Amino acid sequence: MADKDGKKTGGRIAGTPNKRNQHIADLAEELDCDPARILMFFAKGDYASLGYEEFQSRIVGKGDNALLVDELTISPELRKASASDLMPYLHGKRKPVDSTGDDSSDLFSLLLEAVDGNK
Repeated sequence: MADKDGKKTGGRIAGTPNKRNQHIADLAEELDCDPARILMFFAKGDYASLGYEEFQSRIVGKGDNALLVDELTISPELRKASASDLMPYLHGKRKPVDSTGDDSSDLFSLLLEAVDGNK
């Protein structure tokens, strides 16, 4: 609420997590899950660190054309989407960067450079 001069009074101190975000952060810590780490493993292509050791088999096609196909038990797309959905609860959103048309300001490019050690 603001006083007569328009200055804010009361409320949480800036940076204090709300109950929902704190609950998700506590749960992530309990499960030892860091969405940023998962996204970094995807960017690096380190599937072993993501736990991809077991495959599931399924039959594709029918009759003489049937094939047995091995697939990851948990697809990379599902794990990446899950981590992306959790990111805002655990890590603040970055402020927009002025675009100069240079690809180096792209967050994904910066992450790849950091993972590959090209910087």
